[in-house]
Amino acid sequence: GRRYPNALQYLDRLDYLAKERNYDAYMRAAGRLRRGMTYDALGRRDDAVRCYREVLDLKPEGDVRARAEEFLGKPFAG
Repeated sequence: GRRYPNALQYLDRLDYLAKERNYDAYMRAAGRLRRGMTYDALGRRDDAVRCYREVLDLKPEGDVRARAEEFLGKPFAG
């Protein structure tokens, strides 16, 4: 089965590394998008929406922004 609960610990690590190593906005946004998708898959819509909005605040280019906008309108289905 899917291991969404375990994914959160890896996403926590990604957030830490992104801050520590000053990753660019795209990489930080990509991690935040995945966190939102994970929250949606776990039924935690409020947390997911917060993450998608944080993605948009980072102003990434391309697919990450488009996916965040998509999932704000329709939850990620897993």
